[in-house]
Amino acid sequence: MDSRKLQYGEENGGTAKTAGKKETAKGIFKNRKAQGMSGEKQSMDEKIRRINELYHKSKAEGLTETEKEEQAALRKDYIASIRGNLRSQLDHMTIRYEDGREEKVSDRRKRHE
Repeated sequence: MDSRKLQYGEENGGTAKTAGKKETAKGIFKNRKAQGMSGEKQSMDEKIRRINELYHKSKAEGLTETEKEEQAALRKDYIASIRGNLRSQLDHMTIRYEDGREEKVSDRRKRHE
């Protein structure tokens, strides 16, 4: 959660103090989920939104080490997704030659690897 520090403990009944507010663990999870940080699978649109947020923040005020790691992981995942989608599309394409024969692009790629 941004750069706010959380303090957990039994002395405060399992709640967290965040920037002067008390929140329950359930409330913190809900906030993190809303911000796309729950660890659950995010949609690509959410990932792109978060990549853009981190980019703009880096230009405006800089990123913490944790945010830099998150940005790198999101970018890596995004690029892997784009490559996977392109590879999938190419695997389902065929090339038709003038002599009438057909060749799958995936077979052609395997031959050249």
